[in-house]
Amino acid sequence: MQSLKTFLPSAAFEYTYINGKRYELEDVIALILKTVKQRGEVFVGHEVPDVVMGRPVVFSEDRNRDILADGRLKRAAEIAGFKNVVFQMEPVAAALTFG
Repeated sequence: MQSLKTFLPSAAFEYTYINGKRYELEDVIALILKTVKQRGEVFVGHEVPDVVMGRPVVFSEDRNRDILADGRLKRAAEIAGFKNVVFQMEPVAAALTFG
């Protein structure tokens, strides 16, 4: 996931092909998030419509690229089936986890 996140602010990465099928970056990330969502739902025994995701403080120093990355990550979560997507800056998320 970390290596995929490095491509989020790059408008140059539009899509890739996997086994002959075209996937946008958001679709590839959504495949991972969907698996996490499904396993979480099995674990808790009910639907999980909400997600709080960690994100870097900045994906890019360029504000437009940072907005692009944020939007792509949100779309990936929505494609995966999450209805409510909230971001937490990764340093804060880590502090909350270990606090």
